[in-house]
Amino acid sequence: MSTTRRRRGLTRAVACCAIALASLFAGGEASAKAPPGFWEKSLRSFKAQDEKDRTKGGVVFVGSSSIRGWHLPSAFPTLQAANRGLGGAQIDDVLGFTEQLVLRREPKVVVFYAGENDLGAGATPERVLGDYRAFVGLVHARLPKTQILFISIKPSPVLRGVWHRARESNRLVEEFTASDARLRYIDVASAMLSESGKPRRELFVDDGLHMNAAGYRLWRRIVAPVVQAALAAPAAP
Repeated sequence: MSTTRRRRGLTRAVACCAIALASLFAGGEASAKAPPGFWEKSLRSFKAQDEKDRTKGGVVFVGSSSIRGWHLPSAFPTLQAANRGLGGAQIDDVLGFTEQLVLRREPKVVVFYAGENDLGAGATPERVLGDYRAFVGLVHARLPKTQILFISIKPSPVLRGVWHRARESNRLVEEFTASDARLRYIDVASAMLSESGKPRRELFVDDGLHMNAAGYRLWRRIVAPVVQAALAAPAAP
């Protein structure tokens, strides 16, 4: 993906998150949703990529802008990996597009990151868990042997007001993943906090939401071994 295209995706993500933040700081609890057709161009691009490359059994990275902004060919050059991030997406958006984003590629491993936009728009930790459970159920109904890896919700400086809910969301998801050998929880949040417990600002770009190259290097260091272990694991019975 070109630098220009990545910037456009991040711009859309910032716009969507701004809507969510406005709702949060106004005291609203209703989730800010993207308008109809918001990701149409991205979905068309994903379909074209899937029609060109029909290889099955690799890794799909799916979720919101933190996934979309991750340049997988440089981070994971030896992986057969597809980036299916949607800038500004909440978990139920990913759920609604699971067929297009995940299922038609029949991956062996799914790497999932979303939930941050949900919390910014007023979602409760229980809602985050419930939507993630629904996503897992949908994937495993079609692909029962697929491993699903949940990257913990990161402590973004701009969303410090919801970090208490992010911690609880992470706790609930980690507890849920312990119930199924096909699920894994990847804790990146702890490494993104300073010794005083504050988000490490040097890992983020100026908007305080999206990560810079240092942030992605940290993610790769933590995520890569878990992905490799999932790929090497024997298939679930």
